[in-house]
Amino acid sequence: MSQRSYLILPILLLIALAILAPILPQFGTGLIYPAHSSYSDLTITHWPAFAYTRYQLQATGQIPLWRTSILSGTPFAADPLSGLFYPLHWIAFISFVPLSVAFNLLMLIHFTLAAATMYGLMRRWSIGRAAALIVAFAYAASPKIIAHMGVGHVTLVEAWAWMPLVIVGAAPSPRTGKPNALLSGVALALCLLADARMAVYAVVVLGLYVLITREVLIARAQRDRRTWLTIVGLLVVIGVVALALSAAAWLPALTLTDGTARTKLSPQEAGTLSLDAVYLIGLLIADRSGAAERMTYVGLVVLVLAVVGVKLMWHTRRRLMLWFIVVIAVGVVAALGTNTPLYTLLYQLPGSTLFRVPARAWFLVSFALAALAGFGVQGLIEWTGRAQRRSSLLATTIILFALLFGLLGAATSRSISFLAIAILIPLTVIVIVLRLRGRLTPDRFVLAMAALVVIDLLAIDWALYRPIGVAEAFADGSEPAAWLSQQPGSFRAYSPSYSIPQQVGQLFQLQLADGIDPLQLRRYVMFMYQASGVGAWPYAVTLPAFVGAQTDADIRTALKDIQPNAALLGLLNVKYIAAAFPIAQPDLIERAVFSTTHVYENARVLPRAFLVNKIDVAASPEAASAWLTTHDVSVAAVVEGLPLPIELPAAPGIAQVIDQSADHSEIKATGPGWLVLSEVIAPDWDARLDGETVDVLPTDLTLRGVYVPWGDHTITLDYQPRRVYAGVLISMLSVMAVGITLFIKRWVRG
Repeated sequence: MSQRSYLILPILLLIALAILAPILPQFGTGLIYPAHSSYSDLTITHWPAFAYTRYQLQATGQIPLWRTSILSGTPFAADPLSGLFYPLHWIAFISFVPLSVAFNLLMLIHFTLAAATMYGLMRRWSIGRAAALIVAFAYAASPKIIAHMGVGHVTLVEAWAWMPLVIVGAAPSPRTGKPNALLSGVALALCLLADARMAVYAVVVLGLYVLITREVLIARAQRDRRTWLTIVGLLVVIGVVALALSAAAWLPALTLTDGTARTKLSPQEAGTLSLDAVYLIGLLIADRSGAAERMTYVGLVVLVLAVVGVKLMWHTRRRLMLWFIVVIAVGVVAALGTNTPLYTLLYQLPGSTLFRVPARAWFLVSFALAALAGFGVQGLIEWTGRAQRRSSLLATTIILFALLFGLLGAATSRSISFLAIAILIPLTVIVIVLRLRGRLTPDRFVLAMAALVVIDLLAIDWALYRPIGVAEAFADGSEPAAWLSQQPGSFRAYSPSYSIPQQVGQLFQLQLADGIDPLQLRRYVMFMYQASGVGAWPYAVTLPAFVGAQTDADIRTALKDIQPNAALLGLLNVKYIAAAFPIAQPDLIERAVFSTTHVYENARVLPRAFLVNKIDVAASPEAASAWLTTHDVSVAAVVEGLPLPIELPAAPGIAQVIDQSADHSEIKATGPGWLVLSEVIAPDWDARLDGETVDVLPTDLTLRGVYVPWGDHTITLDYQPRRVYAGVLISMLSVMAVGITLFIKRWVRG
């Protein structure tokens, strides 16, 4: 290995450090937050999930499979956002590492990985070190992924780091002329384990690469005429390896999606946040608001170099250039979503109903343009010809247009993005022209171009996020949460105004009936239509849905005119309601006020477990939902799956929870009666009555219920998600198989 090769890793690390420069002074005490928002998915989604895992590991020594902290209970191991099975997340589960450090360290590692994998891909395509390093920076510092990091989309950043490596494995090795399907499969598995949404884009890029470039066929043309079998075989091996290694994530997730509100999104729901065509102008005018879904800027310098790359490499690497163009076209069309008639066709593809936010397909555009910029730099480094007169005329035209457009835009809007057009495009074109005319040596050209790319991208990247202290991130709602944590007994809290953010609830070990999660159980959503008082709403990641809210501030007051159903919330063991507005309801008694947050005690609260002696039967969840509106849930229950209604003459006995953890409940009950456990029902909850297996049936639409006969009994319920176990087993065996394969290959070579 040459001395220069040893310098690559430090340079790649420097790239990541440069991207994260604003957070470095607060690396141990700060969090990455959006530039212009008080909410971040980092703390809303990922921090509480990781903190919940850490707490359960410390308390029980076991990885939690069920989550008790939000939505009155929800599957955890089956939820891809739990992050349990992505190996690098295990850094965050180490108890002595503060979570703020863990998240920042994860970002540093993955930006280094993103730069490294893109560098490796460019080198696989015979691009020189200098050009490959420029592309490594352009890819890792892509404003699209930085904007998503800013709003807290941690897993998208992590998966972004692996996408180039998927293509590295599919491209023939310069040394052997063969692809490395195992490498590609492992990279795709890691991408999928990090974030399945990015893995879909990686599969699109991979499939188009193999089909369009056909480099595998070119490399083997003289000795293998079974052309398409080679392609199919390569894709099959990559797919099998990826699916086997990542089974722990996708196998249980398939089961979970069957019972969630996201199962069958309408085209309009799935197409939410489609990219409006007007935002295509963002290729030139950078959006500094931090709106990740609208971000289309790839860098003015990168854009110019990408065009040059296609021009210079079209005749020598036509198939590869065609592949880039197709990837860009697919990315643009998919990102436009409902704004193009082609969306209806895309929506018919299998699994498309599970995916939302088409604008994220712009990741494909960012990837392709960053890579093409490398071909532009390499082509200019190798340039030995003469600049044609029409090229000089074109360059002059571009410079004049950029100056006129940029200066006029800056003067009228006072936007730095217009000023960037007037400065960066002319400078980039001038450097290119000087190189074409031989006035710049390759080394000086590379230095000039690297400086322009770095200045261009960092100027926008650093505007897309801000560091904030952990105390600031957890200040909102901490006072009422601290008060609630001091109240005796087991209970849940509910807020119709997001007055106790779920990260704050997790910090104080509260259990919430509300929450934010893309995969909410459909039965629970139906129940909360009535319990929240909001009524039915379209698909939303929040529960309750904040109908009509357009800004962060609107969330606090969006439901101020809606009365919650105290009885149904009481059925969920909701003892306290925290709201950012007064609630005039006789069953809700105000107990405390913190700034603008009112805390009410629910007089209709029911215990976590109780018995009823009247049981009605419902044939469907819809029928059970209708029953809830006309009956007293404290003395009767509606059950699905019973052949006949049950009415017992005796008064119901007593039930008491004597042991409860994330995946286990134990109740002592004196029958006869129907045990209503205020815990959400889901597949894989098994029940035993005095050691004998009994049925757990949907009760009151969303809860668990068990029939208790005469006498004193012990009922235990255990969560045993079989598909989680199967997925983990498949993944473990696959890791062993990959390890053995690598050992055998090395042994044979040695």
